[in-house]
Amino acid sequence: MRKLVSCFSSLLMLFSYSVYAREFCEDEVPIKSVPPAYPRIESPVGHSGYVVIEFIIDYKGEVTSPKVVVAVSEPTGRFAEPFAEAAIAALNQWSYEPRQIACESSQKFVFELTE
Repeated sequence: MRKLVSCFSSLLMLFSYSVYAREFCEDEVPIKSVPPAYPRIESPVGHSGYVVIEFIIDYKGEVTSPKVVVAVSEPTGRFAEPFAEAAIAALNQWSYEPRQIACESSQKFVFELTE
């Protein structure tokens, strides 16, 4: 960390995001969205699942603080973590229109692979 002041300002910025992020985004449509890549896993055919992620859209329209709410993989749960990692990697590339204040949003990503 460079200086104590910069650490403090970063903490203050995080705190201010959490205060303003209590508002839920309404009808926010990304101006840039990237679909998640199906993870490279052995025997993927027949495995499907979904991931729900909550995140904050900051005042610049960038995605911050992504948090996996649920990750499901069927017929077994062993691919839930790779699905979650792929969903977060994709979501981190999304962007929205700049806003006056930050807000909370969520997104569901569905993973399916057929023969």
